[in-house]
Parts: sequence; structure tokens; C-alpha cells
Amino acid sequence: MRKEYWSAILGLLLLATIAAPLPAAFSAAAGGEKIYIGLDVYHVGGGAQAEGINEIIGNVTAANPNIEFVLLDEPFTTDLLAPLSILILGQPSEFDYSLDEIQAIAEWWNSGTRAIWVASDSDYGDGPQTQKRSNMVLAAIGSKLRIDNCSVEDHQINAGRPYRVVASVFNTEDPFNAFTEGVSAVLFHGPGAVVGYYNGEPVALETGSVPDVYWIAKVSEEGGLIVENDATILSEVHNAGDQGSFVLMAIELNAGPEGKSIVVASGETPYNGYKPMFASEYYGVELQGPQFVTNLILWLAEQVPPTGITPGAGTTVTVTETVTETVTETETVTQTETVTSTVTETTTAPAPPPSTTTVTETVTQTDFTPYIVAVIIVIIGLAVAYFISKR
Repeated sequence: MRKEYWSAILGLLLLATIAAPLPAAFSAAAGGEKIYIGLDVYHVGGGAQAEGINEIIGNVTAANPNIEFVLLDEPFTTDLLAPLSILILGQPSEFDYSLDEIQAIAEWWNSGTRAIWVASDSDYGDGPQTQKRSNMVLAAIGSKLRIDNCSVEDHQINAGRPYRVVASVFNTEDPFNAFTEGVSAVLFHGPGAVVGYYNGEPVALETGSVPDVYWIAKVSEEGGLIVENDATILSEVHNAGDQGSFVLMAIELNAGPEGKSIVVASGETPYNGYKPMFASEYYGVELQGPQFVTNLILWLAEQVPPTGITPGAGTTVTVTETVTETVTETETVTQTETVTSTVTETTTAPAPPPSTTTVTETVTQTDFTPYIVAVIIVIIGLAVAYFISKR
């Protein structure tokens, strides 16, 4: 057998050995890096079992497997927030944010292109404290959005009571139609009003404008009413008794130090709360909360890059998901189909201090692709070597 023949075989076998791991690497690159979304369960009532959390996780991760949720169940620190591309603060009704936590949020926000959803409340009961906490966060990141110290009611379109507001007016202009198209009924149970903040002054978004700020959801023009439940902290923009289509959610684009980040502010919360925005039905009223919340989060995930930082491993976690699927047909025809399934998953990993609980669905499979590629290369090598030996 000629020397060239053996050289060809050995060279190609070596190439196959080196190339064998490559398909796995290419596969990972094709799948994309993970986008980590933090859900605050420390400052909200109900913790990790708060209503709507499992449903949101189930919907979003089913639509985009590259998204993983991190349940933030301890005080915020810079290290805790570092892996996150998106931070969702659902109605902080349990604990105040400490000054260290506010600083951690600001440092996270200023570290790259980020998206944050600050969800608040009305001024009913303990609501003024919740509104204050939300505005502390918005001020710390330099946002042009604020929560006004009042309540919004809708006496025409609601779930049986004026304070059970059903948002019925949505901004369907591009690019917001990605998550508002076909949406006409989302629950905002006891919401506050969202206003702009520009040149040191609050701005009513119904009558004024703020650069890069856009309204997303409103109450009906005929039924909208401003109410003051707490007379000790009065609204800075609206007056009790005002009527009209008031803003319940707004978005700020081109935010942050790089001008690429996004802020969402809402007068109610997607999870937790008395009844979260994610609700698909309330007091007999059919709602499109699952579609709206899911598509908004998916859209945010498309606007921000992954941080490239992996959260610390969590302790043993058992997740029970109820998945509500949303099917959107072409153009303006939208169908919401509810499919209920329960998935119980237990994942065990060492718990480093501080612990961060990552909620995700992990499927382990054996990838035979590298071996198949290696065999194909060897066969080609043998054929080439045989051809050379016959020359």
C-alpha cells in the first residue's frame, strides 16, 4: 500500500476526530443565546405562586425556547440582575425597594441595551405606596414615564364594576401592532393612570406628547373616569371627575444611555395583583390577556440582545404549568384558543449563595450528529485514498 494512501487516511481520520464536536457548536449557535427574563416575586404578594406566573412562563417559552425566566425571590443586587435582558416588576405591594436595590436596578439598566416593565396600581388602599415604589424605579433609570396618583375607572366597559376596568382601546400603529393587533379586551383591575415626564414636569398623555413616548392601552372615551381614593396624595396631572379615554399603559422607546432600551409602564400588573392582566375571563367577560401579555413579552425579547451571562444554579424547583395557547391568524382576524395542560418538572442543582431560581423546561437528548458526520468524513476519505492508490 502506497505511503500517500496511508497519509490520506490518517489525515482524514484526524480531520474527522477534530470535526466531530463541531456540529454541536454550530447547533448551539443556530439556536441562539439565551434571553433571560427576570420576574420579581420578592416584592409582590404571593411570591413564586402568584397568579399568572406559571401561565406566562408556559406561553412565552413555548413560543420561544431561547427565553428562560428567572424568579427573583430575594433583594435585588447587581450580580442577581446581571444576566437579565428584561426585568418585569409586577406590582410591588409586599416590600419597599431599598436604596441598594434601586441602585442595582440603575446599574443593570445602564450596563447595556435592556427592557423593563414597571407595573403599578391605583391609589386605592395601599396603592399609593405601590405607586411611589414604581415611580422610584422609573426615576432611577431616567425614564420619561410615571404613574399618576389617582385611579382610573370605566363605567361603560368593565367586568361588572367600574374599577374592574377592561381596556378596550389599543395603539395598533407599527411597531406596536406586533402585540396589539386584534386585541380589544384586557383586564386592568383597579388601575392607575400612566403619564409622561418631561423637563421635570408630568405630562398628561391624553392631551400632551413626550418624545419617544407612546400610549399603548386606554379606557373607553365614553366611560373613562378619574377617581381620587386617597386625598392625602393628589394627582399631579388629572383631577377627580375628569372624563375621557385615559392611558393605562405606555411605552418609551430609544431609552437608556445607548438610546436603544425600552420602558413599559402600566397602571396594573401582568401577574399577581387582585386579578392580573393575564386573565382570560373575569366575571363572565372574555378577555385577551394571555395573547396580549405573551406577545408583548415576546416582542420585547426581540428588541434586546442576550447579556451572555448565565444565572447561578438554583435549588430544587418544582414547576406546574398551565399553558394557554394563543393562535393569531393573518391580518385582523385573531382567535384565542385555550388549551390546559399540566407539566410537573423537578430540577436539582447546587445552590450557590446568593441563590437565583431559574425556571425553565429542560429536555436532555443524545445528539448523534457529530458521530454521523465523522463516519461520513471517514467514508469520503477512504474513497479518496482508494482513488489515489489506483493512480
